Amino acid sequence: MDKLQNAAGRILVRSGFKAATTRRIAAEAGLSEMTLFRRFGTKERLLSAVMDRLLLEETARVPIAQGSTPGDLRTRLLECVKAQVTFINRNLPLIRIFVGDPEHFGEEERNILREVFSPMRREIRQILAQESLGAAELDLIVHQLAAIIFVHVLRVSRSERSPYSASQYLATAVDMVLSYVGQRKTVRRVSQRSTVPHRKTKVTRQARQKRVTSARAVR
Repeated sequence: MDKLQNAAGRILVRSGFKAATTRRIAAEAGLSEMTLFRRFGTKERLLSAVMDRLLLEETARVPIAQGSTPGDLRTRLLECVKAQVTFINRNLPLIRIFVGDPEHFGEEERNILREVFSPMRREIRQILAQESLGAAELDLIVHQLAAIIFVHVLRVSRSERSPYSASQYLATAVDMVLSYVGQRKTVRRVSQRSTVPHRKTKVTRQARQKRVTSARAVR
């Protein structure tokens, strides 16, 4: 493990972004500040490397994406959502820094936040693969769930009082997704039915025309 990354992670969790100066990080790691600059160039790139490594380690340690998980659709979605909450809770101090101080990071570093929800995104796409949803519909579901989950984690971390439990909150979020999926299925069925009579009418008219033509020929 990299001493600089470990030191930066400890200071960030203890004291926040502003306190994590290059000098303090280097001292915590027992290395020179020049070594830090030679290795990472800037503090922001070092912090980006810390988050990147953390996400990789966490994903490997507790995989979120398990497309082969047995169970009905609701159960699988709920397990996926709970795993994402656990994932964020475990790394919330570092994630907060990237959310709370985005102006300190470039585009490349800010993209790391997207990776926080990438395991859940992959899993949900696998779970809903058989539901005949379009790419835009899947993205909508993932983005809404991500927002709901993140708000939930932040509220719980601040010890805000709530009239409902965490389990109720997450279950409701999943039920909203299932309601949307069901609604889209209904719309498709109605749309398909509405096209069938039109085809039949067209065929009937053609048959009727043939009969009229045949009758005239006989006369």
